[in-house]
Amino acid sequence: MASECVDPTAPEGRRIPGGWGPLMVEFVVFAISAAIVLGGALGVIGFRNPVHNALSLIATLFGVAVLFIAQEAYFLAAVQIIVYAGAIVVLFLFVIMLVGVDRLERLDADTLKGQQVAAAVVGGAVAVLSVLVLFAGKAGAPRRAGRTRSPGERT
Repeated sequence: MASECVDPTAPEGRRIPGGWGPLMVEFVVFAISAAIVLGGALGVIGFRNPVHNALSLIATLFGVAVLFIAQEAYFLAAVQIIVYAGAIVVLFLFVIMLVGVDRLERLDADTLKGQQVAAAVVGGAVAVLSVLVLFAGKAGAPRRAGRTRSPGERT
């Protein structure tokens, strides 16, 4: 069965075969803006150049603004673009340019001997302790027996 939609300008009952209804248009707008948001977010954490990271953040913020418009939250969309994409990202770019990230750093010069090994040991210990606390909380939880009383009930 082919999809149909009602033509609002046509006389009552006239259908357009294979037409796009308003729900389909909303879905397409959502899908495109969601893809922009996800692609920009992956670009923020994936690119090595900080300027590219900031530009990906702008794409993410514009995609979120489109999602706000789709939800008819126009003020939030305007604030999203003006405050975040306009001011915050420009501030990020200014700091990136001011710090001078275009210089290469020597990563092979280890200032603290054994720093990487100590970080791995501490990270492993934190992970093990987190798992132990998680399981200890479930095992040591007391069980409540009996029925609960209502607030007005006497003992």
